[in-house]
Parts: sequence; C-alpha cells; structure tokens
Amino acid sequence: MTNSAPPSTKSPEPDKSGAGNPNMAPATQAPGKPLAREAVPPGPSSSSRALPVLYFLGFATLAGAVAWIWQNPPLPPEPPVGALQARLDALETRPAEIRSAPAFDPAPLLARIAALEARTQTSLTPAPFSPASPELTPPVFAPPDLGPIQARIAALEARPAINPA
Repeated sequence: MTNSAPPSTKSPEPDKSGAGNPNMAPATQAPGKPLAREAVPPGPSSSSRALPVLYFLGFATLAGAVAWIWQNPPLPPEPPVGALQARLDALETRPAEIRSAPAFDPAPLLARIAALEARTQTSLTPAPFSPASPELTPPVFAPPDLGPIQARIAALEARPAINPA
C-alpha cells in the first residue's frame, strides 16, 4: 500500500483584484503589506431614492384630476332657445290651419272603393278548364319496372331461417 496525500479540501484562493464583485473596491497595495480588500457598503443609487417620490407625485396628480372632474363635471352645451321657440310656434299654429281647412268629403273615396270591388269580383272568376291545352295536361310516366326487386325479395324469402341458438 502506498501512502498518498489526501486530496486538498482547501478552496482556491479568492481573486484579489476585486473585479468580480462590484461592491468591493479595487485592491490596493500598501508598502510591505500584502494586497488588501476594502469593502464598500452598498448604497442606494440616486434613481432608487427618487423613484418613490415620482410615484407619489404621479398618484397625487391623478387623484387630484379625478377629484376635480368629480366636483366639476362637464355640462352639455345649452340648446339655442330661438330655434326651439320657432318650432313651438309652428306647432301651435297647426291646429288653427286644420280647423280652417275644408271638411272631408268621403263620396269620391266611397265611389272608388265600390269600383274596385266590382272589378275584383269579375277578375276573380276562374277561366274555364279545357283539357286540350298542352300546358294543363299532366305528363304521362311509364310504370316502374319492379321485376328485379321482386326477384331479389323472392330469393331472400327462399333462404332457410337461421336459428340463433
């Protein structure tokens, strides 16, 4: 059996330049001392400090606009009173025009209705039927040939019955 050294359990040496970690300052070397790392505490950036303030300003602006519109709703424009007054006056004069019109005489209308009724009675009588006219004779069809179908049915009836037992 050979004696061999156990595998190394030490982790590899960390990078002393500080390039892999943005929170670490670059390594500095003091005279006579090995490289040292200076830890820089992470601080909030200027944009992350301004973000809540911007959110609040946006919310306050929107809330103020909604409150203002709620208290001062837009009103529809007022209709022109002159045009409406003219229409009302025209409607009020109509009954006077109707009263002054001549009375309705139903005699011409009744005469026309009677003439139409007399005309429809004569036009509704059917024309006499004449079988000699070719348009009115029905077509004559030959009776269908049922011989092949009857032969097949006879062949099916001649088969012996199947007992499903």
